[in-house]
Order: sequence, then structure tokens, then C-alpha cells
Amino acid sequence: MIKLLNPPSELITIVKNNYDSNPYTSGTSVSLAESLVIASLVNEFKLSQTLEIGLASGGSCSAILAAKEYCGCIGSHIAIDPYQKSHSDSKGLKVLENLGYNDKVEWIECSSEIYLPKAVESKQKFDFILIDGGHGLGQAMIDAYFADRILKIGGYIAIDDIYMKSTRNSINFLVKECGYNVVDCNTAIPNFLRIIKHGFYLDFNYARTMVSKCVDALVILQKVQDYYGGY
Repeated sequence: MIKLLNPPSELITIVKNNYDSNPYTSGTSVSLAESLVIASLVNEFKLSQTLEIGLASGGSCSAILAAKEYCGCIGSHIAIDPYQKSHSDSKGLKVLENLGYNDKVEWIECSSEIYLPKAVESKQKFDFILIDGGHGLGQAMIDAYFADRILKIGGYIAIDDIYMKSTRNSINFLVKECGYNVVDCNTAIPNFLRIIKHGFYLDFNYARTMVSKCVDALVILQKVQDYYGGY
């Protein structure tokens, strides 16, 4: 089992400063703790080719880019978000520009169900994918399925908002059917009240695993084999 290490103090400071300087922190898609975990993962394993589904207020994107810059990864970062202008009022893009990251990210203004199959067809491959887009059951499953298709063996998928039934199903698909490993990111003692709370409507085994290994509502999974869909 992989146990994620704490990031270097210098990187922690950078990520915290970026988070604190974001005027839309309350509306960002990830917490500070989740941002630090993402940055730690990218830095520790030198994840060069990265992609995220859901730019929102730019919190996760700035953490990814800070870590890549810190560890010297020069691969591209793609952010898919068809609603960045219409729903988010370009907040994420403004944050990235203020931080000096706007030239380090390629923003794709289309839905993931359109982009991801094209990425499969063009044989794109990524080291890390963050899924934090649509949270409906169909969208969550589509994103998980196609993310697996374009992820390198040994690469990582991070999924946010894991205590929703839709994300539970997509995580179970990756873990139980595709054989992904759950990365241990949690340094705290498991919260048993939280396990019971989520276990009643999600499944106790799922809740126990996620609470003991996730940070806030973010889980990280590692791909260890190719999935052939039962063929």
C-alpha cells in the first residue's frame, strides 16, 4: 500500500499562499487540505502529464501547477470546464492569471464526455487526473471510465466529493472492477462517527475505507493494470 508523504515545507507554504490569495476560496472546489494532498502527490511522484475535470475557482489547478513548478515537471496541464465563463464567471482563469500560471495550463471549453473519448482516440496518456466535474451518476461514471482509458499504468486518479452516491459508484468501479489501489493520504485517527454517518446510506465497507484513507472528501487511486471491460 502506498502511504503519501507530507510535502516539503517550502511547497506547503507556496500552496497555502496561493490558497489564501484566492478571493474565491469559499467557492473553490477543493479545501486547503485537499490542495496540499494533490500537491504532495504531484511532487512526490513527479507527475508530469496532468489533467483535471472541473476548473471552477482554480484551487486545485493552482495546487497542481505549484507542485509541478516546484519539482521541475514540464509536462502539460489540461483543465476541462465548459462552464468556466458561463457559470463561474471566469474566476478560475482570473486566479491563475493573478498567480502567473495562465501560460502553464490549457483550458478546454467543452464537456468531458466530448473531450475524453477524443483523447482516447488520439492515444493521449496522463500521469495524473483529477475528477471534480459533474456529479450526476452518468457523468461520474463516464469521467471515471474514460479517465482510466487515458491514464498510464502506475498513474493516479483523484476524485473529490466521495460521499455522494454517484462518486461512490465510480470509485467502486475503479477499485473493484479495474483493480485500482486506494492511496493512504490520511494521517489522522479514523473518525468512527463519520464512518457510521456515511455508512448508513453509502455502505459501511466503502465508508470505512474512504474515511481511513481520504482527506476531507478527496480520495486518490493508483492504476496498476489495464482494464479490458470484461472482454
